[in-house]
Amino acid sequence: MSPYDPEKVKHLLKLEYPDAPDLRCFAVSAKRYVLYRWRPGKRIQIVKASESALGAIIGRSRNETTGKLARRMWLSILMKHFKVSPRQRRRAKPLIDFDVPLRRKFPISQPSILKRLEPYNKTRSYDFRVKPFGFVQSATPATRIKLAKPPVSSGRAREIQVISGFGVNRGSGWSALGPSGIQYNATRTRTDSKCNDTLYMVDGVDNTVVAISNASNLLEKDEIVVEPGGKKFKCKYASKTCATLVYSGSPLNAPVAQALLPNGNLIVANTKGGNTLVELTPTGKVLATKTIDTNKSADIFGLLAEGTDDSTTVLFYTDTSTNTLQELEQ
Repeated sequence: MSPYDPEKVKHLLKLEYPDAPDLRCFAVSAKRYVLYRWRPGKRIQIVKASESALGAIIGRSRNETTGKLARRMWLSILMKHFKVSPRQRRRAKPLIDFDVPLRRKFPISQPSILKRLEPYNKTRSYDFRVKPFGFVQSATPATRIKLAKPPVSSGRAREIQVISGFGVNRGSGWSALGPSGIQYNATRTRTDSKCNDTLYMVDGVDNTVVAISNASNLLEKDEIVVEPGGKKFKCKYASKTCATLVYSGSPLNAPVAQALLPNGNLIVANTKGGNTLVELTPTGKVLATKTIDTNKSADIFGLLAEGTDDSTTVLFYTDTSTNTLQELEQ
């Protein structure tokens, strides 16, 4: 079935690295994979690292190219799945520390994108404004979220596990489910200057949305423990901070991503039963659902809402089936 002339193209498939018979592959999709070898002493040698979907990412330093970033990202993934030499782990740690937010560059290619930058442009002269067909940088959140007491002296802050017990399915890759989709409501109230201070999380194992009140008061280990089933909670200092169940069950189906709308409502993205968005109020009332597609694969893993009120709200979501960023407007 080869479309090529067999005299000119004798072999449709080509062996990419004939001198590396011990080559191994770790892949999450057809275009996202890494080729590596095991070296003496349980060390990993990256041979080829896929750069798919990383073209717009700007390195964490001036010298970190897309190629270097891809190799370091894949090394970080491999180290989470395999037992690697402790010495290599120590040497690689500064390179694979992705607590530093990554930046990406995207073009101002639509009037709707430029309109959302009007507050920024309003106070600046023309020379310093963001212009059509220019580029804007945005930051990607760090891969890990830590709650820590502020340091009172020099040195690093102390990491504390303040909540435990969420369900985890022990899956790998995109099939892994557990607590995710963290959103924080820092809106100021009208009656005083206090912050809403509510942390929202989804649990794809138990199909729940959970709210943590007065989240900034979480300071001690296991202050909140999620009981089996994900619907009840033990709070060590319930009068200060505690967890409550916002919603559980259908139409939630293995949710992973979540976005906080300007009006305080939540958008949750399912990863099973079709890629469906579910809108909830903070009190747990289902307002609407929208099916993005009926693919059996999980396609939506990132959600971001922007705007000042219902009329200006726009929702961005990533579509991993097409490697694109999509936009939904009112």
